[in-house]
Amino acid sequence: NICGVEEQRAFGSKLLRRIIPLPVTWPVRALFGFLQEHSPEAHVALARHSVAFFGPLFAFWLVGECAVLEQPEEEEELARRRGFFPPRTASGPVLLIRKCKFMEATGGCKSLCLNLCKVATEEYMTNELGLPVYMDPDLKDHSCRMLILERPLPPERDPAFGRPCAASKCDGGFEMPACQPEGPSEESCFVEASLST
Repeated sequence: NICGVEEQRAFGSKLLRRIIPLPVTWPVRALFGFLQEHSPEAHVALARHSVAFFGPLFAFWLVGECAVLEQPEEEEELARRRGFFPPRTASGPVLLIRKCKFMEATGGCKSLCLNLCKVATEEYMTNELGLPVYMDPDLKDHSCRMLILERPLPPERDPAFGRPCAASKCDGGFEMPACQPEGPSEESCFVEASLST
């Protein structure tokens, strides 16, 4: 039973840690940190190439078909979603999940999407891999955009938490999440969402 907030988040984080174990995450985090400090252009280039290569490999069986968008596609997709997330502050790549299998299986359940996937993935990639990501799920068409190198937003500023649930049998149990107090900054404050039992 993973109905509680902490259980949902722990399950998502545990799954990601099984896919990418600790011995892999440490050197990845160290490399991205070094490049970010000493060569920002190389940092962005490595993010684009590594996400383009590893993203589809690791994500296909978990969430479905995905691809890093080329510049024209990226501009078109972000223009289509304008207003669904704040203006970008980073120039990293955009990984588009065309039809998330998890979101599709849950019928667009807001609470499960945000707790099990969005929050866990944003937190894991930012803290464990040193590769910040902001996720923009569309609960209606089950697509999702991963904006690589974009810092996750605190819930009160994240438009994803203000959108309605798309599940046909939604129990209305979603509650507005609260920031964790121990975060070093507002940008690194992650969400806690709840699903009623």
